[in-house]
Amino acid sequence: MRHGFVRLIVLMLVTLFVIGPPAASAGASDEQVKGIEALVDLLRQKKVLSTEEASGILTRIGGRTEEARGPRVVIEKVDEQVPVLVESAGQEAGPAAKATAQAAPPAKEAEAAAVSASAARPVEVEATRKVAFASEWSERIRWGGDIRMRYQSDLFGDGNAVGVGNPANPSQQLNTTEDRHQARIRARLLVEAKVNDHVDAGVRLASGSSGSPVSTNENLGDHFAKDDVWIDQAYLKIKPVDDLVIWGGRFPNPFFSTDLLWDNDLNFEGAALQYKTKLTRTVRPFAALGGFAVQELELSDQDKWLLGGQIGAEVDITSLVQAKAALSYYDYQNIVGERNTLENPGLNDFTSPQFQQKGNTLMDIDPTGGELYALASDFRLVNLSGELDIGFWDPVRIVLFADYVRNIGFDADKVRERTLLDEVIEEVDGYQFGLLVGHRAIKEFGQWRTGLTYRYLESDAVVDAFTDSDFHGGGTNAQGWILKGEFGVWSDVWLGLQWMTADEISGLPIAIDTLQMDLNARF
Repeated sequence: MRHGFVRLIVLMLVTLFVIGPPAASAGASDEQVKGIEALVDLLRQKKVLSTEEASGILTRIGGRTEEARGPRVVIEKVDEQVPVLVESAGQEAGPAAKATAQAAPPAKEAEAAAVSASAARPVEVEATRKVAFASEWSERIRWGGDIRMRYQSDLFGDGNAVGVGNPANPSQQLNTTEDRHQARIRARLLVEAKVNDHVDAGVRLASGSSGSPVSTNENLGDHFAKDDVWIDQAYLKIKPVDDLVIWGGRFPNPFFSTDLLWDNDLNFEGAALQYKTKLTRTVRPFAALGGFAVQELELSDQDKWLLGGQIGAEVDITSLVQAKAALSYYDYQNIVGERNTLENPGLNDFTSPQFQQKGNTLMDIDPTGGELYALASDFRLVNLSGELDIGFWDPVRIVLFADYVRNIGFDADKVRERTLLDEVIEEVDGYQFGLLVGHRAIKEFGQWRTGLTYRYLESDAVVDAFTDSDFHGGGTNAQGWILKGEFGVWSDVWLGLQWMTADEISGLPIAIDTLQMDLNARF
């Protein structure tokens, strides 16, 4: 039963994708055809294909690729159980081939002679090497990925507040006092296929939790339980013309930005356009536009969306100095909470975020005395990002960068009405600046990179769910420094070290220092 099923699949694949209609196979290369012949013979030797089936497939190949491949290749039954591939070469024929030639009618004498001449020189098939050529699709597939092993230590300040509620789960409290030491791993595997000259398709699997959009880390220390793997990306990347790229599905961040707004592990779901052209020899404008589904609702027309647009430019100031800057606007739709009523105590539960970190101003939407929190402010973000890349000491480079964001959607009167607070402070600004020194990427032994960043992010400057998940334990309402370094120890293997020290900007005091030590491998 198993061989029958495999045989059916093989015949279908070979017929539909390898042989196909005459027009599709007319341009088949000699290496592809030889690889197909080797694959068919290997399957015949493994008794997946019968002798007759294998011979029929090879005959069909021979009839459609004669000019491209030269001499015909057929199957000669030297032994009834073990037929072998033979190639016409003008040598003296063996007994079986001679018998075939003698029995052939006059119209087939030339073909029979070619078969007979080939019988004396059977080809020893190097199946493993040649099967690769049979898979035309393999030339269009790119595999890649990375693995990271991390030790992380979270150290909490002595004067931290205690009993701070967890906004994502009001029944629990945030850890603000007990130092934590974790062993963590991250594993990602990307498969990208070139569908045609205009379309690529990609799927990436990754470790982590399905409930977190901003982390692919998996904590070790769970009694050796197996870890989960999720679809981290699944997209079509379409390039209809040279300057335009269209993304659809679940794909990487299409905007020029930093982790002040978007965590490095965050992927966007929806559709986006990226445009980049060359205005002059030194100026390259770019733009991006996207619509992203944040939360789809079955029983309401108030689906949550994120709309984003960006314009910017890259400028070659000199041959060794480049600048890049962009102005962006992000508008969240239907993201504000709506309070339930006693008559319908669960009617507006959907307005509570599916995922939160901490920092945003919240409102309690449960009128029954319980706790269910939702965002109290609208979020319409104006973002300005820039960097200056200095290459006087190339390949060692100095990169200066800065990022600023302001939430112009915050309305203090509306937030006061929703939260029932007497006083509401407008904390809607965020910025960071810093520098990186070293190689652009760590690929070989001895390559290195180090950087220093200062970050200041007020409570409602951005949606806390999607910003950096490491700084201050994730979320907003935090300020502090980030010091990091990387060093290559082998080809595509490097060490990383990062130290973050952060404090609460307003409200209860919470200070968190975080140390991360990484061993990374890319393949």
